Amino acid sequence: MKFYIYLNTNDIDITMADITKAVGNLSIVSEVEVEPDHNPEMNDITEAVGNLSIVNEVEVEPDHNPEMNVNDCDVFEKVCDFILNHNKAKTLWATINDPKMSKEKLKDKRGRVYLLVVDDIVKKIGQTDDNSGIKNVAGYGVGNAGKPSDRTTGIHYYIGKQLLNNHKVSFYCMWCPKAIIISHGFNQCDEKKSVAGSFSAKDLENHYIKLHTEKTTRLPELNYQEDFKRWDNSIQEINKLLKSKQLKPLPEDIDICDDYWKLYHWKYNDYDLFPNRSTNLAVHK
Repeated sequence: MKFYIYLNTNDIDITMADITKAVGNLSIVSEVEVEPDHNPEMNDITEAVGNLSIVNEVEVEPDHNPEMNVNDCDVFEKVCDFILNHNKAKTLWATINDPKMSKEKLKDKRGRVYLLVVDDIVKKIGQTDDNSGIKNVAGYGVGNAGKPSDRTTGIHYYIGKQLLNNHKVSFYCMWCPKAIIISHGFNQCDEKKSVAGSFSAKDLENHYIKLHTEKTTRLPELNYQEDFKRWDNSIQEINKLLKSKQLKPLPEDIDICDDYWKLYHWKYNDYDLFPNRSTNLAVHK
């Protein structure tokens, strides 16, 4: 028979790095072979693993946080905060630009790496080289109309859901360094000319994703979602409706619908999602 040793983590979200830190360089013993008809006692285990202490609890530092705080990302500049959009447009949210963000930076066409941040925690690292600049927040504003991808709809509604639940959602950005290269013409005899450009935004995005993983042992929530998980069924169904131009009628049991559907019906069926909101409040124009 086999005698199993289990680590009691008290439901704490830990990684192997935490365990390694707790027990040093000792090997974790997960199985101990015991004679078939022998009733195992602790001295059997001690004999099997030598004089090593049996680890049954892993202490995790009180401030252990496997997520990245945007306050530790000071090379990124704040672009805007998101707010729910209470006008008639189908877009779930609008943006309020940070007062320190210049109009020139908003229109800067260089490649960009951005952070989508919820309550100061980095939830997504992405990149864009949209010629309109970062003012369009990487194109996520079109996630509730037209023919968006699952990803665009998913992130659009993710932002809306966070705002609906009173979370602060912000957008940060850094611009790729400018680069000047000297290029030949079509053949070696042509005059060489300088070409202005910028460093690859995709390469820089991969660099920061790698750094995030090294520091936290995991991908940001939405990067993991995009790479390894299917979007929520509600997001997939809403996306299909948007692409097909079909309208899902307001259900009688709207109260049991999830937040994604409540947001959808708010915009497409005039569902009163905010019954206590004063009609005299100014809406975002």
